[in-house]
Formats: sequence, C-alpha cells, structure tokens
Amino acid sequence: MVRNGVDEGIPGNVYLSGDETTGKAVLRDAINATVGFERLAADLEKPGKSLQHMLGPHGNPNTANFFAILRVLPEASRSEADRPSANRH
Repeated sequence: MVRNGVDEGIPGNVYLSGDETTGKAVLRDAINATVGFERLAADLEKPGKSLQHMLGPHGNPNTANFFAILRVLPEASRSEADRPSANRH
C-alpha cells in the first residue's frame, strides 16, 4: 500500500498542496516503510542524517533535494520490493 502511494506521488502531492508538516511526515513514513534512509541516502549521495533532518518537523528541504527524493524514491522502492525478503533489513 505504501509503495503504491509512493508510485502515485502522494507524499509530494500532500507537501505541494501547502501542508508541509504532513507532507514531510508522509514522506518520512514512506521512506521508512520502503527503502529506509540509508538506502535513499546512498542513492542520492547525501548523508542519511541530513535527509532525516530535512524531513523532520523543523527541517526545510530545498527544492533540489525535495524533488531528488521524489524522483529516486519510487524507483528505489520498486527495486527494494523485488529483492528477496531475506535480504531486507
């Protein structure tokens, strides 16, 4: 279900509708439920703690980082879903 929401762009839509707090929370939940911050950080070549901070309650992701996350997350979640469950954390 979360993966479908990621594929459909739900976290980004909530954020872009003007509800930044909920949008960041939904995006954090989607990351945690799919690929995790470590994998996303590796894919984006950014520190994981930095990503967690920018999507935290007081974080403020810049446009480039926000759209990079939205671009990478669906692909990463699809490839993660294709991995055998024994390899997941």
